[in-house]
Order: sequence, then C-alpha cells, then structure tokens
Amino acid sequence: MAFKKLRHLNRKKNIFLKKVKLDAQLLFLDKIKRREPAPFSEKMNIVMLCNAFGIGDAIVMSGLVNALHQQGHNITMLCEKRTAFIFEHSPLVDSVIVFEKTSDLKKMPVKSYDLLIDINDKNHLSPLRFKIIKALNPKIALTLNQKKYKIYDISIDYHQPHNHTSWRHRAVLNTLGYTDPVWQYALTIPAEIEATTAQFLSTLSPGKLVVINPYSTEQARDMSPAQLAGITTYLAKDAQNTVVYIGTPAQLEKIDNASGIKFSSPSFLHAAALIKAADLVISPDTSVVHLCKVYNKNLICLYNNKVYGQGYQNNIVWGPDYDKATQILSPGKRVDQITSETLVAALETSGY
Repeated sequence: MAFKKLRHLNRKKNIFLKKVKLDAQLLFLDKIKRREPAPFSEKMNIVMLCNAFGIGDAIVMSGLVNALHQQGHNITMLCEKRTAFIFEHSPLVDSVIVFEKTSDLKKMPVKSYDLLIDINDKNHLSPLRFKIIKALNPKIALTLNQKKYKIYDISIDYHQPHNHTSWRHRAVLNTLGYTDPVWQYALTIPAEIEATTAQFLSTLSPGKLVVINPYSTEQARDMSPAQLAGITTYLAKDAQNTVVYIGTPAQLEKIDNASGIKFSSPSFLHAAALIKAADLVISPDTSVVHLCKVYNKNLICLYNNKVYGQGYQNNIVWGPDYDKATQILSPGKRVDQITSETLVAALETSGY
C-alpha cells in the first residue's frame, strides 16, 4: 500500500516538474516584440502548422483548408512527411513545407505570410511551435487558448469538450469573419493510384463491397478475431457481399484467409481509393472514419470509452460527425468488448 502511494506521489511530482520545465521554456522563447497586428485582407498568404498531426488530424484539417481556399486565400501547410501526402496532391494547397526536425528551421522558405494558424492548445510541442513561428515571422499569428503568450497576436477562447474537433476550426473561421463557410473535408487521390486500385476492384465479384479495417494505432481499439468471425459469417449469408480487409502487411497476416480478401495497399491513398468505391466500411480507426466522411460513405465505426485532456471524450471530439455513420461505443475501455451480436445488429440496421 505504501509503495502504491509512493508511486502515485512520484507520478504527481514528475507531472509537476514537466509543467515547470515547459513553462520555463515557453517563457524564454516568448521574448519577442510583435508588430501591431495588421487587419485581415481579402486574399492572404496563410500558413497552417500541422506538425505532429496524425493522418486523421490532417484529414479533419482539410475542412479548414477547403473553407479558406474557397474564400480566395493561398494556403501553405507545414507538416511531417507522414502526413504531407494528404496535402501534396491537393489543388486547395499552394505549397507544402515538410518539417521533421529542429534543424529544418534553417531551411524554411523565405516567404511573407500574412497569417499563421496554430490550431493547437499549449502542450509539450509548444516550444517547437514557438521556434517555427519565429522562423516564419508571420504578420499575424493566431491560436487557441494561449492569451498569455506574446508570440501570438490572436488567441481564441475555445473550451468545448463535448463538441466535435472541427468546431475548433470553425471558431478560427468565425474569427476571420466567415460565419457560414463551405465545410467539407477534401482528399485528392492521384490518377495512377486510382488506376491501380481499379485493377484490383475489377477482379472482385459484382455486388456489394464491404471494406473492413480491423486495426488501429492502439491495441485497445483493435477488433478481435471473434468480432471479425461474427461479422463475416453474417455477411457470407448473402453471396452479393464481398469482404475486403485493409491494413499493414503485419496486420493482414493475423486475419483468416477464408473470411475475406486481403488488400495489401502500398499506401494510405491506395486504401482511400478502395474505400471510395466501397458500399460499406467497418473500422475502429479514426483516420479511416474521417476518410469515410470525405466520401460520405456508409460506415460502422467502433469506439472505446476514452477520455483525455480536460474531460474531452474521444468518441465525441474525434467521432464521425456525419449522418451516414453508425457509431458503436464499447461498454469498457477496449473495442473488443463490443459483442458480435451488437455488430450484427448494426449490419442489419444498415440494410445488410
């Protein structure tokens, strides 16, 4: 009992020390004299910070990119290589800065930015973002919930733990004066990838295509063999249904060959092209969930009950947020706690 209490106290001490260290770093980096912010103009060069974003984050960000592009602004995205492909092929984006490490600050392009958008709250990556802002030196730097820092000219107060994360982005649009913008995620798939995926699709039997993505980036959100067996046994009752699995080669190795066809996609965009053609998608992974919203796909998505930060509920903040999605919540902390009967009932409701 004493050891458990000691561990708890030690954890609290470490959290406190990390906070003190972070505050000290930001205090040092925040020594900057900002100009009087210029007024927003009708057409701006805008740079958005997307470093340390996952694929799902980047897809959600495409809604803000799309809305600002529709208003005539030039958009530059700063992101890591792992998410750059979301924006590199997009006609909505003028340029992409791939940022992997601090030394890349020396390679920043010499360009005048009217507005920098940092959609994040303060976190452990704030010191790096402060350095990026200094290197880019925008006329206006905009963020959320960081009024105390001089490096930002505008900080939007946003505390909505029960709203979808896209409302953070809409708060930015409202601040810029756009109260009723076009809001639609966007993804461009290169023609050669569409063609490669079309060749695979041509080998499938005609009928309904059901794409299943059983795995996510966290083991607690992975589907179980029993769940997959329950779903595929039910779908096999109708010969018109073709089940195709997507995932990494290592993930696909775990799946029984008899239950469906494995699509070993060379990239996320190949999987996206397959999902674009699907009649139904089943997934516990939020990147696929947000991708399905791009194409307004029939979706059954599985979520565990995860709460993070200051009471933010993952199944709401990072939920599907569109009508053709059926969201199933686990009774516990793991997706594999959802019963096969619950999944089959969702399939029946979806018309399968």
